[in-house]
Amino acid sequence: MTGENQLTQVSAASTGSLGGVAQCGNSVIGQEDVAICGWADEGSVGMFLHFYETAVDVKGDFPDMRAEIETKN
Repeated sequence: MTGENQLTQVSAASTGSLGGVAQCGNSVIGQEDVAICGWADEGSVGMFLHFYETAVDVKGDFPDMRAEIETKN
């Protein structure tokens, strides 16, 4: 993210059993705080935006949220 929507306090997040790499960080969209967690692996790339939250608040839930929408065969 660039310009006004800088991503700050970026740190690694657990990927759970799905593997790959994941990170979460903080941003501001408009005037609202937003936590953003993203991941990439050999078959997918994705991102969650959590309005009114911080990365510290949502990082622990990331593996379960990702598992809700992604599976490996």
